[in-house]
Amino acid sequence: ARTVIARLGILPLFTGCFLQVISYNALGYSAEKYWYWIGEMIVIVLAASLFTGMVTRLIPASSIKQIVAWSIVAVMGLSSSLSFWDVIKTDMPHRRWQEDAVFVDTIPILEANTEPGSIIGLTGGGNTGYFIHDRTIVNMDGLINSQPYFESLKDRTAGAYLESMGLDYVFANKYILESQPYKGMFNAYLTDTGIDELGGNALMKYGRAQ
Repeated sequence: ARTVIARLGILPLFTGCFLQVISYNALGYSAEKYWYWIGEMIVIVLAASLFTGMVTRLIPASSIKQIVAWSIVAVMGLSSSLSFWDVIKTDMPHRRWQEDAVFVDTIPILEANTEPGSIIGLTGGGNTGYFIHDRTIVNMDGLINSQPYFESLKDRTAGAYLESMGLDYVFANKYILESQPYKGMFNAYLTDTGIDELGGNALMKYGRAQ
């Protein structure tokens, strides 16, 4: 086991992943993506493989052992393949796109539940801003917003800053709004509309007067 751990580089990989997680949470990084965690997946696969190998070495060699092992591989491989195929069929249907298909599936929801001329705050809403009609999208990440908004995030006055610009709605995941860097600084300005769980997001009215 010591030899395998050294040759696979599990310890430096684990250390790097641990520091990555710490840095994201300590620095308040707000734009995490699922592909950022590939390193963690690699460590888990290597560690699980090592543990499985150590356990199987304790079992005497036999034809039954080989059959069981290959059966597990076949079942897991088939299960993963079917799951992946379901995703492909859902996200990329062959010859089924309609001429009037929307580019972003949340846009019809926003246009149906907000008034023309509304100013809507989104976390990571760049693509929505390009394709939505008669609404203004304000990106709440602070990465592509403005220097004053970025400074207000650091001062924890971003709620008042967005209210001063006349923000009407926020469309966001409530968990994200409770995480770094926001940490609930918008809570006093948010009122539920009852339109919830839209891809994990909720539509909320914005402003203390609501």
